[in-house]
Amino acid sequence: MPRPRPSVRALAGLLAAVPPLLALAPSAGAARSSGDVARVACSISTSDPRSGEATFSIQARDLRPASTSYGFRVRLQQRRPGDAWSTSSLLRFQAARPGAQRMVRRITVRGLAIGSAYRLRVAFRWRRPDGTTRTATRTSRSCRVVDARPDVAVDEGRIGWTPAPTAGEVVYRVPLTGRATARVSGGQATVAVLQSGQELARARVDLADGGFEALVPGRRCSSAAPLRVVVDPDGEIDERDESNNVQVLPCPSVAG
Repeated sequence: MPRPRPSVRALAGLLAAVPPLLALAPSAGAARSSGDVARVACSISTSDPRSGEATFSIQARDLRPASTSYGFRVRLQQRRPGDAWSTSSLLRFQAARPGAQRMVRRITVRGLAIGSAYRLRVAFRWRRPDGTTRTATRTSRSCRVVDARPDVAVDEGRIGWTPAPTAGEVVYRVPLTGRATARVSGGQATVAVLQSGQELARARVDLADGGFEALVPGRRCSSAAPLRVVVDPDGEIDERDESNNVQVLPCPSVAG
């Protein structure tokens, strides 16, 4: 289920601690323009793939002659897959210290939703000595929060079976696909074969990236009702897509 977009109030609580505005003397590392915003980092946690975060750096430089005041305000923009950008206020107007020739701020926003892209839109403002106001708007590169969770699925290919030594029993051959399965704790998943609500077979199988075949011993199905083949029937694996874990198909009439 998609995670809801954080509210403006929640986003304020997700900001990491940031240093105060800095008053710096001009240097070779000064901003190339009067106002800049840059994406510094875009990452997810390996322990919790749903905890995306992005770090941005904002710099403003005073003009000549010196302004009576200057600073910027910050808005966070989010774009869900297939949607347009939406905007939330993140920081109210931040003013430079009197006499500061440059101001710098580093902001980290946490708790970003999987699949969404985020960026900062910064509005700069300078109050000029002649009473006029100069403004500029800059937008950072976006940070797209990639879903790093694994995905294990029952392939749409044909499911077969081979006879087992015990009468009435078979070994089902279930084609599976897997992505990022190294992230699955223990490296295994459960596969179950059911018919008319009764479980015919269940086994733990070793996972592998790409396509592979799971061997699941159990009772032979009858042709009277369809089979329901499920990977991870107990929901042990936190997957990026749970909709591809089940396939319903006819019982194979002969060994194949």
